[in-house]
Amino acid sequence: MTSISPDRIRQIEARRDELSALMATGDLPSDRFVQVSKEYAELEPVAQAAGEVRRLRAEAVSLRHMVCLICRYFLNQLISVLAHHNGGVNSLRPLA
Repeated sequence: MTSISPDRIRQIEARRDELSALMATGDLPSDRFVQVSKEYAELEPVAQAAGEVRRLRAEAVSLRHMVCLICRYFLNQLISVLAHHNGGVNSLRPLA
């Protein structure tokens, strides 16, 4: 699997935005407009995919955090139950 760096994603999205702004000015000669619009047409699907990679990476970080919180909660519950059933074993302490 090929990986793309966050910096590269930002570069792709910035170039797409730059091309979009150029086309929106209305100041480009027709030959330059054609060149810019072709580059934009080629880059837009790549920029969309790169944006999706960025979004999925952020979601993965959030999900990992949630899993850690859930695991900590259930471990603390288990420690509490074990401590209660073992007469308050001092070596079992909840996780911070």
